[in-house]
Amino acid sequence: MRKSYLWPSLSVMAAAWVQAAPLNFELSFKDSFDAGSSSDLNTDTALRQTGRLAPLNYATTANPPQIGDPGFPGGVLLTSNSYLSPVHNFTEGRRFTLEFDVNPGIDDDPGDALSADWCAVVFGATAQNIFVNASDGVGILFRNNGDIQTFDGGAAQYGGPGITGGCPRDKAFHVRIEVSAGNFTGAPVTVQMYVDDKLAQIGAGNATTLTKAAGFKNNFVTLMGYASPTPWLHGFDNLTVSAVPDIQVARKVAPSINWFRRRAIRSP
Repeated sequence: MRKSYLWPSLSVMAAAWVQAAPLNFELSFKDSFDAGSSSDLNTDTALRQTGRLAPLNYATTANPPQIGDPGFPGGVLLTSNSYLSPVHNFTEGRRFTLEFDVNPGIDDDPGDALSADWCAVVFGATAQNIFVNASDGVGILFRNNGDIQTFDGGAAQYGGPGITGGCPRDKAFHVRIEVSAGNFTGAPVTVQMYVDDKLAQIGAGNATTLTKAAGFKNNFVTLMGYASPTPWLHGFDNLTVSAVPDIQVARKVAPSINWFRRRAIRSP
């Protein structure tokens, strides 16, 4: 009489067969803005940009941004009514981060009270180079005086210091925006923002999460400067987009029990 013995690790092997490694964030695009002095933002893009989408050109409007300026070396300066937007719709991943260094009102003297003028970022938008509260995405502005204000489309969500003491007023600070979107066809989107690694208030009721119920249809990104009537200079640097690739990984089907039986150890 012959007996069949199934491997004792059968269930473990079957489970391991169907496991897939989680997908991680990948660098989509980064611009260091390290270039010689120029009002042409599309100068030397291949030399200063990295990421799998690089190099990308920019669309600009109104007052041209300036790179390589001694007032903000290694970055890009925006004046009043100055806009820039990478020519790409960043829909590669529904989970993505947007990062940059920013110094609102570089030339605003704190000795005579800082202005409430500002620079801003817009993302999740269908249009490029659009005003901070005129898009169908999310807009966040950073005031010279350290306050921030956020918008869901045209609707204001939060206004205030964002973090204890407000954003730094005497130097550039790092902003990291984390976004989770169900899709780019209108599913709800959640947004969180960190200023120098501190979680900021950006949502209604001083919440640290902004929820956009109408979601995103696209994901164009815009940086802009604003000042009235004084033409302040606003500095941005190291514009970075990273995303978890929106790839569906097919899971292998676990072999059947009979498959293992046919290969079981048999002894007399």
